[in-house]
Amino acid sequence: MNISSSQDTIVRKDILRTRHTFGIVFGVVVGLAFVVATWGGDALILRRIHAYQPWLKLIVGALICAPTGGLAGCLAARLDKPIFSVLLWLVAAAGFAWLSTSNTFQIFPAMVVKMNPDLASFINYSAYQNLAYRTSLAFIWTGIFGILVGVLQLPLSEGAFFSTAVGSKLIPLGVAILIMGVCGVIVDSLNNDPLRSPVVSLYRTIDFAVETQGQEIDPKLARTMRRYAVREIEDWLERPYYLVVGSFDREFGQVHVFANFGDSWADCIVVYNQTSFCQPISY
Repeated sequence: MNISSSQDTIVRKDILRTRHTFGIVFGVVVGLAFVVATWGGDALILRRIHAYQPWLKLIVGALICAPTGGLAGCLAARLDKPIFSVLLWLVAAAGFAWLSTSNTFQIFPAMVVKMNPDLASFINYSAYQNLAYRTSLAFIWTGIFGILVGVLQLPLSEGAFFSTAVGSKLIPLGVAILIMGVCGVIVDSLNNDPLRSPVVSLYRTIDFAVETQGQEIDPKLARTMRRYAVREIEDWLERPYYLVVGSFDREFGQVHVFANFGDSWADCIVVYNQTSFCQPISY
């Protein structure tokens, strides 16, 4: 009798351990899905358009969101109550929302200045005062999807846990990826796109200027591509370069994008995602 009881205790402990482990995996997947959807596409675009340190926000996001999600998933599995699961994922969602704005407007500029002190005189995001507003909007969205994750974690995990089919065990992870993927895309458009789009605009102008250098160009096409905006830095355009957002106004209507061409710098003003002009600056 004692042997049987001891065996039952061991089995129960194994089941609980496996359940908790699955909770951690589920939470980490949720966190990473949010990271990839929020900063993965952003990083790929920024890399293609010669933006400075395109992977930095993605790395920071993964280092924070993966353990945050893992902790929420583990605690939800341990407490094993739907109400606690929802509350835990709301707390995690608040962390994701905070990071979604801070990563773009505070952490990234601070880190790039530490990595490259030469940028200290160019980067100034301190004038932007709408962080609380944007964080609140981000929390509304991440909160909605966080509630969905909290509601679904336990029933989805329960079904996967007792199933012997590999596919059934992957379904909860697939659902988590889908939910947080949609959430991340929304948050990306809210916080990353306002600073990404001006850089994309400038890159397109520079790329067009390089491709058509020395050629006769239709004036209408030249105006559409803002070819005139880079006349002052014409001689630099074929050099390797990188772009970095330096400052912007309250509504992101006017954004200063600084272009580094080796030892030369240009201050490019992008107005409502249209390259206006670039001028050399002394450094």
